[in-house]
Amino acid sequence: MLRWNSAKFLYPIMTTSNSESAHIQPRSLQEIWLNPRRKRFWAILLVLLYTVCGFFLVPVLVNKLVVDTAREKFGREASLQKVRFNPYTLSLRATGFGLIDTDDVKLVGFDEFVVNFQLSSLYHRAWTFREVRLDGAYLYFERFALDDTRLSRLLADADSTPDAEELHSKEDSGLPRLLIHDLSLNGGSLDFRDRVPATPVDLNIGPINVSIQELNTLPDQYGQQSVMIQLPGDTTLKWQGNLSLAPLDSEGELAIENSHLSQTIAYLEAVLPLESMNATMSMSTRYRVKARQDGNIAVALDDLAVNVTDVAVSGLDPVTKFFSLGSLELSGGKLRYPENEIRFARVHVSEPGLVASLDQAGRLNLLDLKAENSIADSGNDDTDSASTAWQVEIEKFVLDGGQAEFADNSISPPAAVSLSGLQFSAENMGNEEGRRIPLKLDGKLSGDGSFGFAGEVVALPEFSMAGQASASDIQLQLVQPYLQQALNLRVENGSLNSVLDVAIDADKTLEISGELAVAGLDITDTVQEEKLLGWDQLEIDRFELDGIARKLRLSSMKFERPFGRFKIYQDMTTNLSGLAVPGTPDENDSVDTSGPAWAFVIGGININDASMDFSDLSLPLPFATHITAMDGTLSTMDTSSSEPSNIRLEGQVDEYGLARIEGAMSVFEPVSDTDVTVEFRNLLMSNLSPYSAQFAGQKIDEGKLNLDLEYIIKKGQMQGSNQMILSGLVLGDKVDNPEAASLPLGLAVALLTDSNGVIDIDLPVQGDINDPEFKIGGVIWKAFSGLITKIVSAPFRLLGNLIGVDSEDLGQFQFLAGRSDLTPPELEKIAQLQQALQQRPELRIEIKGPYDSEVDTPKLQFFSLREQVVARLDEEAANPADESGMLDEEIRSVLELMLVERFPEQSLSDLKAAQTRPPLDDPEGKPVLDDLAYAAELRDRLLAAEVISTQDLEQLANNRAETIRSAFLADGSFAADRVVVTGTAETESDDGEWVVTELGVAAD
Repeated sequence: MLRWNSAKFLYPIMTTSNSESAHIQPRSLQEIWLNPRRKRFWAILLVLLYTVCGFFLVPVLVNKLVVDTAREKFGREASLQKVRFNPYTLSLRATGFGLIDTDDVKLVGFDEFVVNFQLSSLYHRAWTFREVRLDGAYLYFERFALDDTRLSRLLADADSTPDAEELHSKEDSGLPRLLIHDLSLNGGSLDFRDRVPATPVDLNIGPINVSIQELNTLPDQYGQQSVMIQLPGDTTLKWQGNLSLAPLDSEGELAIENSHLSQTIAYLEAVLPLESMNATMSMSTRYRVKARQDGNIAVALDDLAVNVTDVAVSGLDPVTKFFSLGSLELSGGKLRYPENEIRFARVHVSEPGLVASLDQAGRLNLLDLKAENSIADSGNDDTDSASTAWQVEIEKFVLDGGQAEFADNSISPPAAVSLSGLQFSAENMGNEEGRRIPLKLDGKLSGDGSFGFAGEVVALPEFSMAGQASASDIQLQLVQPYLQQALNLRVENGSLNSVLDVAIDADKTLEISGELAVAGLDITDTVQEEKLLGWDQLEIDRFELDGIARKLRLSSMKFERPFGRFKIYQDMTTNLSGLAVPGTPDENDSVDTSGPAWAFVIGGININDASMDFSDLSLPLPFATHITAMDGTLSTMDTSSSEPSNIRLEGQVDEYGLARIEGAMSVFEPVSDTDVTVEFRNLLMSNLSPYSAQFAGQKIDEGKLNLDLEYIIKKGQMQGSNQMILSGLVLGDKVDNPEAASLPLGLAVALLTDSNGVIDIDLPVQGDINDPEFKIGGVIWKAFSGLITKIVSAPFRLLGNLIGVDSEDLGQFQFLAGRSDLTPPELEKIAQLQQALQQRPELRIEIKGPYDSEVDTPKLQFFSLREQVVARLDEEAANPADESGMLDEEIRSVLELMLVERFPEQSLSDLKAAQTRPPLDDPEGKPVLDDLAYAAELRDRLLAAEVISTQDLEQLANNRAETIRSAFLADGSFAADRVVVTGTAETESDDGEWVVTELGVAAD
């Protein structure tokens, strides 16, 4: 305020008056100062008016102007508590301002506003202020919709006033010349409320402190600014630097400290399925913003550093804390616009965590984070297609302590995989085409297993990669949830170790080479809860996969202590046939058959100390055996070569048995080319009882087996031989099995067993492998049963073969009608059989005495009549050898006596009369007696009268049997109990002269 100092004003006058009092007459005050004729009066009057108006009228006018303007132009009520103006210092001070919205909400306000105008504006030709200060400024910003806010409503009301067009024309006239030496905003605050998000956002920002020195719009004039804004919590925004507005040019430092991002969730959840987000960010940089001559703005940031800590993001469905981050540090940053370059010297990500899952439909939950209305998908055609793409470069990228969890709910039960201890580093990262980015990755997979990768990646224009991947103790139980979807198997144990060189070309062709091993594999059949497959170690020294040539090459595969189990159940199914889970799609439905077929090369298989359990529960007597200590090799296998693989395997069967396999086989197509020999030694035949019971209905108590099997397959046609040598075979009890073939095993064994107790059988087999009905077991059994049937049905051929006699009738003996003596050829057979049976000590001969009533009866009648005739003749009379011998004249008289005795009613004269006729050479001559015809008539009548009973015939048969038996025992070299007469049998002669009997053989 202007203060009047009367003492100072009157001092010159009084001084003058005192000095000149002697010469000048005193004047009155009115004459000197209040005289209107004097200029002094008007000067004083103007000063008084200026002072009164400045101190009293201006505050009133300012207050009125503010209130009227708010009411007339904005339709709002405004108030000012107090306005003070000093016309001498040209300073304005206003306090207690408030602008009230139509709903009585305070929009804008301040505690105190100070403006100090400078007369130097005339010199600078610019509005010049020594100080502009605003204390306790307040702003309330509320958004109701995307384009509806309290500010937009305020401006809309202002635009509707008559002076709006004039106001806009003034605004468009450009920046006025302005110079503010000291501009400050102290203790400002902003209340922000956003009703657009589903959850309204409320922010209180403040205190806001701004200090700017020499703010101006004068050309090439710079001012210094310092801005401090306190955001919610302990977040602060700091800005220090210089600023020129004409043209725009600013340089300085900008920093944001402890910015909490939790409030952003309200905006993100509108487009993303998020529930909460916590993070703290700090940022600092040196900047330069300058207007270019082309009208664009150039921005340069240096020493850009960003630090984000304590990140936690929750959301998705179901709600999950799916992302977390210990810290993200970006340092040494550099940004250039419009050159569109951004570079960082180092990016460090610490302890990131990610949780992801597939839903029941197999969709990744993280895909829900793609905003439907994102800029990338908006299809905005206003984008400048000629703008320069951003060039991004990171000199060093480091990630440590990372972890991730993945759950696959598309299968039941769900699968889970976790990664921990992730360490990732990369250098020279960027989006420049052809840039090679060295990188390294290490981590742990679901427990103790670890993995790693070191190599180079090219991201643009096409992705390619080359490097070395490693895995150590990766537990194979990880694949269990997926394995059990298709197979009833459970991976109990097993770990993967590998070192592989991996390359992916720009055309997405994959090449892999290196070594791998699977240790401690243990797979269980979950149907029977039994171990099915496993090994201690599988090593592959070299693994090569060539995606271009579509070829997989493996070096020699080394198996240490592999184990397998094969079981046949009662319903003839196997433990392998029941492994597939019902309803599993056919794997062929998903096989990509486009392009050439894949080729496979395996550089051999080495097996050390293998074992296998085999059991067959389908047999009447369940069978099981155990193969151990099997060693061997398979040579190189190649699908593109016609050269078969050589096989050599050797192992132990049960306690003392031996198994060997040798030969060659096209492993990938065995029906095309196979030549394999399988050798078994010292197998206990008692273990094979289940099979003898199944096929022949009889057990095996004792015995050992040596078996040589050779199978040759050419183009699907099999030719095989089975050389079996059995020793000490002892058959056991019969087994009731209706499906067993009716085979006399005991006889067959006796026929086949030599004097040393050995059976040696060569059993050829053949068949068409391509026949769907072909089964190797059925083919072998068919051949074996055919052999047994042949041996039993023709045992004497087998016996003849033992001594080099190829005769089918070695066991047939023939007798002349009515006789029981053996002819020399039959005696030779006896000798041959004796020799052969010495080699088959378990066999005995069974003899049935034969007779043929039609053939033997006439002879027996003759022999009976002859005996009676001979008894009546003199001792010197001839003994008739056959029927014709009875026509002798000497015998005729005996026949006449016997006829009269037997048939007294018969007249010999009548018989003679019947045989009296003319001579043959003189049909007209005198009739004479035909002596021979008469004698024949006598003989025939007597022969017909001879009675031959069945007992007579059976006696003849017994005699014949005893004759054969006696011949066997004649030299004493043959045991009497090995030749047995089993009775008589009526037979039928083929030629009406010889009566034949077939010897039988039986086992003891």
